[in-house]
Amino acid sequence: MSSQPNINDPGIAVILNAWSELDQDIQQKCFDTTLEVIDSIPGITTILLASVHVTLDQQNQGINCWYDNAKKIFVDEQGVDWVRRYWNVSRDPGFATHNPKIRDHDYQGKLCVAIWEQWELEYLLNHCLTQEKNIWYFGSGLGVRRDPMGWGQLCDLIRYKHVRPMNILTHSQGITFNTRSQPDFRQAKFTWVPWDQTDWKHIGNDIYQKISLDWQIPPWE
Repeated sequence: MSSQPNINDPGIAVILNAWSELDQDIQQKCFDTTLEVIDSIPGITTILLASVHVTLDQQNQGINCWYDNAKKIFVDEQGVDWVRRYWNVSRDPGFATHNPKIRDHDYQGKLCVAIWEQWELEYLLNHCLTQEKNIWYFGSGLGVRRDPMGWGQLCDLIRYKHVRPMNILTHSQGITFNTRSQPDFRQAKFTWVPWDQTDWKHIGNDIYQKISLDWQIPPWE
């Protein structure tokens, strides 16, 4: 994982916790940076929008058809019964809403897919998105690492050979974090990740690469 990646290689962007309820200026900057990076790198051809804490359906999926595209992959074009049944299980009601800036951005023809569970990410990497070398992470809060689709969980999937090795990348202002001192995320103070205290390596142009598969709780969290 420590070899120098080509950021223009085929890639996937995973966006987590891009919620309207996160309305601090730093969040808006994070969202803006996310879109700037995705738009500027043609190799990023698929956007995965984590929706585990959001109520998302055909009525509120927006112009990019996040829900419909997921249903097409996991149900309509799916020949395996257990995959269809697991995708259709009832989901817990969400406590947040997707930020329209992220949900309704013009992604210039890139595939937009909502995902809710880790097994969906694993399935996509093994059966649909099989040529991508880079996976980019963007979003707000602790969940960018620890949620089912977070980069920490992906590290485990790679470590235990559930999926192929990939370059895990982000931008210096593509992820924010909050400390555990405030349980209500609406009241929490968010800041930028102190990259110099992490095992993410700066590879140029404000891009960072995860250089190990470890993801213990950092001392600054």
